Amino acid sequence: MRLKKFKLFFLIGIGLSFSGALLQTNAQAATWHKGVPSFLKHSFYRTKLEPKYHIIDGKKYKTASRLYEGIHTYKTTIKFSGYQYNMKLSKCKYTKKGTHFIIRGKFDKATEGYPSLKIIKHSKKKLTVSSGTLYKHPSRIHYNEADKMTKIK
Repeated sequence: MRLKKFKLFFLIGIGLSFSGALLQTNAQAATWHKGVPSFLKHSFYRTKLEPKYHIIDGKKYKTASRLYEGIHTYKTTIKFSGYQYNMKLSKCKYTKKGTHFIIRGKFDKATEGYPSLKIIKHSKKKLTVSSGTLYKHPSRIHYNEADKMTKIK
């Protein structure tokens, strides 16, 4: 009698372990979605403008141009523009990792990696954005200093 119970529980255990392995869904931690996150689509975010005047030797001098860095977003394209560099990412993909979004896209065929943006959403109108490169075989992603941006339109 004990042997029959043992065989029964043994077979049930094997059956459950195989069914659990076969019915498992493939939950990928870094699923890449097409396009740009919905809260970013068709909007413009930018940093604070440079001041209108600079004070040199106690005198005010008007600034020729008020510089800023900003992102224009569309359905599958992001234009990252500023006084240091300009970048247009097309055919964007994004993933959410914890509290931030990583967006990558095509910039130039000759580049070794994928230019990417790391975006942290603080509220409906406030973001922190930093740019970097996501290599094809990433061991570590290095991002530039983050810029605080506010939604303009």
